[in-house]
Amino acid sequence: MNNACLPDEKERSFSRSEQKGNSVSQPVVYITQLSTRREGSAWVPTVDITPAKEFGDLVYLLPSGMNYPSLGEVLPVLQAGLAKFRHSQDMVLPMGDPTVIMAVGAILGAAGDSFKLLKWDRKSHRYFIQEIYAQ
Repeated sequence: MNNACLPDEKERSFSRSEQKGNSVSQPVVYITQLSTRREGSAWVPTVDITPAKEFGDLVYLLPSGMNYPSLGEVLPVLQAGLAKFRHSQDMVLPMGDPTVIMAVGAILGAAGDSFKLLKWDRKSHRYFIQEIYAQ
């Protein structure tokens, strides 16, 4: 498994535009929470999300391997993480805690008419963009 897709505490995003020194604004794929499992003392991804890089820079909204006893604790973090979400070009990759996924959908639905998410297709082994209409 490619550990390059696992965020650490210092770096929670992978930016093609920053790596290339490009000032052009790339689409961003907001990952709700990377699905991980514990192996010894380390968290390792349960899925390879490398194919999502095709759609834009990857940004993690929440650290992996964390459970939140109260949605009230995590809502401000999600709202801050989605503050720069551009409905016209950015996308969500829903992963992790179902409550967090639903909260992200509610936040984005309240902020715009629609938003895009990436949906994995098992047969073709690739992501597809699916538009979600809030109204």
